[in-house]
Amino acid sequence: MADYNVNNVGIEFVASVEKAIASLDKLIVKTNEAKGSMGGIVDSAKKASKGIDDIQKPVKDLKPQFTSLGDVIKGVFSTALLYRFGRMLLKFVMDSATSAADFVENYNLFAVALGNSSEEALKFQYAMNQAFGTSMSETLKAQGFLNNLATSLGITSDAALTMSTNLTKLAYDLSSLFNIGVDEAISKLESGIVGQTKPLRYVGIDVTMQTLQTYLDNMGIDRQVQQLTQAEKVLLRYIAILDQSGNAQGDFARTIESPNNQLKILGNQVKEIQVWFGNLFLGLFSSVLPIINGVALSLI
Repeated sequence: MADYNVNNVGIEFVASVEKAIASLDKLIVKTNEAKGSMGGIVDSAKKASKGIDDIQKPVKDLKPQFTSLGDVIKGVFSTALLYRFGRMLLKFVMDSATSAADFVENYNLFAVALGNSSEEALKFQYAMNQAFGTSMSETLKAQGFLNNLATSLGITSDAALTMSTNLTKLAYDLSSLFNIGVDEAISKLESGIVGQTKPLRYVGIDVTMQTLQTYLDNMGIDRQVQQLTQAEKVLLRYIAILDQSGNAQGDFARTIESPNNQLKILGNQVKEIQVWFGNLFLGLFSSVLPIINGVALSLI
């Protein structure tokens, strides 16, 4: 409907402009005729005067057209801007509600995965958030996933807590050093810890079987990587990741004042605001959405 109105206004605008141009052409012609007849005789002067009167008439006729056209354009732009603002506001509300819902889900994952260690892990989460302006929703999800992966493979809760804490922090350092998104750095670490070698190569970390075998040999363990359990392989990859990321460790803190890191912090703060703002509407959506979904399902 908005496009339809705008197109109509465009047609009216073109028609008015064409009419104005035609009137201005007549004005120019009559001006030339008036100049040519200025010979000094009274009749010619009267004709010139009449010509000027004829000129003024179409110009006067144009004025209300342009005035009304201006009002129409102002009205359309005001309506269009209001419509656009409304859409932007609705999108912000919906995005905020989604962010708040995601935060709840990520916290649930974190609480279930960490179990008895969740209280200690939350101290780390709050410390990261206050010191580096991190997105807690993002870090809760990362640590929850990593800790759940470790414990599901048989790693003890204490070791899993240490591993998930260090890797979550390392994600921000890799993001800072290699100028990539934090979510991308987290994704690379998650992929690497389960044995996918390609993602970590971008940040200079090699967890291939040959490299892992070297670590085993250097530790004096007379076994092949293939003979290790899944939990042992995860711990070996973790050791390799920490060892090879020495240059990156602490980079976010060292370069926190850099423009890129400041932009990341700003982006994280926007996410935090969206979560807070979304919580205001989450209760309303939780009450309304089941009804809307029920109606939608009944229509299918």
